[in-house]
Amino acid sequence: MSNRRQVEMREIEAGLVESVEKFGMGLSKSAKEMAHLRVEKGEAVIPAGIYCYDQNGNCPYWDKAANRPEQDNGFCWLLGKGDWDDGVGELWDQCKCCGVNEGMDA
Repeated sequence: MSNRRQVEMREIEAGLVESVEKFGMGLSKSAKEMAHLRVEKGEAVIPAGIYCYDQNGNCPYWDKAANRPEQDNGFCWLLGKGDWDDGVGELWDQCKCCGVNEGMDA
């Protein structure tokens, strides 16, 4: 991996860790793994359509916070935000808030 990619991954990871630690969430994925995915795959792995899943499975960036209420526990690693943040809504129900590939047929 190039030095530029390593720096980019560390910056993304630091931002994700800061976002996650701010709320002390019980997420199932690690910030390091998600930073690596964002650098290596970016938006290419996000399912088509308005949901965080398609016939191939869940979006790899979608997660649930175990220590949040049931209808307020969705989290998007691409955005580094959860249902409790401004501008984010029904991630708990796997409704997309990133806007990526929404206009494409699932």
